Amino acid sequence: MDNKTSNKKDRIWLGIAELSDYLGISISLIRKMLSAGKIPFRRLPLNKKGKILFNKRQIDLWVFYNGRQNISRIDRKHVEVFL
Repeated sequence: MDNKTSNKKDRIWLGIAELSDYLGISISLIRKMLSAGKIPFRRLPLNKKGKILFNKRQIDLWVFYNGRQNISRIDRKHVEVFL
């Protein structure tokens, strides 16, 4: 395994695209969850224009306790919009 692959795998903070890959869901669904306040995140620097980051450990706990329910509920709403 090269350093680039190892570094990505061991990262604690993920961007939106990396979280999309990690959870196996679309970027647009992550953005919908952000807008709905359904997913934990940090904005760095701490202002409205800062980069949105996700703590991988916090996301793991969120998914374990209630994330799958939140993802399913938002995904159904997302699908209903297109029906």
